[in-house]
Amino acid sequence: MATYVQGTSGISDSRFDALTLSNVQSGNLVVASIVCLDTTVPTPTDPNSRVTWTAATSNLANGSANLKIFYGIAGSTGTVQCRTGNSDIGLCAMAEYSGVASSSTLDTNVTNGGTGESNSPSSGAATTDEAGLLLIGAVGYFAWSARTGSQGSGWTERQDAFDSIYMGQGIYLESIDSAANSTSYTATATMSQSVTWCCQMCAFRASGGASSTRVPFRRMNVLLRLCLSVLTLFGRLFR
Repeated sequence: MATYVQGTSGISDSRFDALTLSNVQSGNLVVASIVCLDTTVPTPTDPNSRVTWTAATSNLANGSANLKIFYGIAGSTGTVQCRTGNSDIGLCAMAEYSGVASSSTLDTNVTNGGTGESNSPSSGAATTDEAGLLLIGAVGYFAWSARTGSQGSGWTERQDAFDSIYMGQGIYLESIDSAANSTSYTATATMSQSVTWCCQMCAFRASGGASSTRVPFRRMNVLLRLCLSVLTLFGRLFR
């Protein structure tokens, strides 16, 4: 199963040092959720070339907030950085996980996103198609003053960030490290006051799981139905 190793949060843009995780282990997953003010979230870079950042979700915008989740597998052990290289502020939360599949890492069937203006951000529901998935939820928002927040039921808050200097963007990175199969999940948070928010959820496969060795549940269902249809047809032919 996937296991949380470490995390950090802060500012990542062209005016500041890249956000950094030290001693990331080779083969581990690194996830970064980024919120930008009034601009589409750019694809970050790792100046150490240890991770190639790949989009796990599309850019989600609401008001001034733009949110996007990225991931990468560490090619070697050492420092991993996230730099947006953006002229506008990029507030970022990063986390490292072990026990995640090194290929076919992202489960594209389990993703969702939502926007709104309230004190209860929600990604909308998505149903898992195999057991042991690592679920990541992120909330990005824009507010004129500080807001506090907490993760939804069943989720563990890994990182949160807030910066009052740059118009008060905030982000939370939270996770379920081993989700059950065929179960509906929704990333949620509760804020101290109403905010204009974006919320996303995505899923990553565990190493040695269905990702590389088993047919996912939905596909298996289709195959079983097809086999039953063939058997029924043969039964009719040879009566």
